[in-house]
Amino acid sequence: MSNSWFRMYNEFAYDPKVQSMSEELQRRLAMLFCLESDGSLEKLTKDEIAFALRIDDVTLHETLHALQAKGFCDENGRILNWKKRQYVTDSSAERVKRHREKKKKEQEVSSNVTSKKRYSNVTVTPPDTDTDTDTDIKERTTKVVTKEKPKKDYEQFEEFWNLYPFERRCEKPKAFDAWKKAVKKVPPDTLKVKLQSYLDSQEAQNGYAPYPAKWLRNERYNEDFTKGADNAKTNRKPDQDNGINDVADEIIAKRNRAIEEAESNNSHATAVLEHTERVRTKRL
Repeated sequence: MSNSWFRMYNEFAYDPKVQSMSEELQRRLAMLFCLESDGSLEKLTKDEIAFALRIDDVTLHETLHALQAKGFCDENGRILNWKKRQYVTDSSAERVKRHREKKKKEQEVSSNVTSKKRYSNVTVTPPDTDTDTDTDIKERTTKVVTKEKPKKDYEQFEEFWNLYPFERRCEKPKAFDAWKKAVKKVPPDTLKVKLQSYLDSQEAQNGYAPYPAKWLRNERYNEDFTKGADNAKTNRKPDQDNGINDVADEIIAKRNRAIEEAESNNSHATAVLEHTERVRTKRL
């Protein structure tokens, strides 16, 4: 029996549903694809499926439950929407047959054209002239310009995500949601440039860097991180500055009141001691 094959779409590499799963679960999903492809999955019992995946019955139950929740398979492990993603025309024999028929037709057309040219007195190709028209020059010099396909949102997000320090990468789904909202306001390339600028700033170098989702939600990309350590003061909103100043003034006022109370208590204690000394002297 020859090896069968199936279509594996490249979205597997960056689909959020797939990438939110562990590598073990992704591998088991790929194994179920293989079993579905050769038609053996519907014939296997759950014990046989567990053996094929090299896992025990309990792990198989947990695996099928997780994949079913993601919408990849049913409770028996059968892949959902399989026929929609795979086509009957994928048969190699059918493709070879169509290819040969196409070649045969092309040869017949070519043979007919050649025979007409051979027995015709009419010149098929007009003779060349010494001067070329502008149209001829343009046709020869025109180049086919192919536009580069724009990167998909998730590919752009992955580049942004990989810029972040490894130890601060967490809450990836939340970060992706925040990313999709941010790119409606700022181009993806600008976000990446702003993040790199932030990571080079004094704030990030001092060891503080918010998680990606928080960095995006707070629109930190609107700040200017090129001015170094003094930048945080420059970009702070007026109401934030006033709030900080109010807190500082309150702390200073409390400190001054404490000093005054301490001095008053000392003066009172000194007066009591002097009065006691005078009374004692009179009695003597």
